[in-house]
Amino acid sequence: MDYETLVGERRSIRGYQKTQVPKEVIDEIITVAKGAPSSMNTQPWHFHVITGAPLPDGWAGKMWALEQARNHATTPLVLLLDADIELAPGLLATLKMRRLKTGARFISLKETSIN
Repeated sequence: MDYETLVGERRSIRGYQKTQVPKEVIDEIITVAKGAPSSMNTQPWHFHVITGAPLPDGWAGKMWALEQARNHATTPLVLLLDADIELAPGLLATLKMRRLKTGARFISLKETSIN
């Protein structure tokens, strides 16, 4: 498939089914992702697949997924980002200082549009 076709057929999904993605499909996605280009061809990727609990009443799907990821994390800091954002210069250093100051493991950011 050429690049123009790939971009032209791209789509965003905003409505999700309540069915689980088969393990075989997840394995295939990870196999393909492992081959993504990286600096000096190091492929430093680490993947964690979390099979989520059913969506409770009153929860939005994305927020429930983020909550489960936060509860699953074993690192000192959890940073969850959408793929289509650009971080302001110095933001990560500011978040690190805020975390050290407050002891927080989870910090939520609000999107701001810059024109």
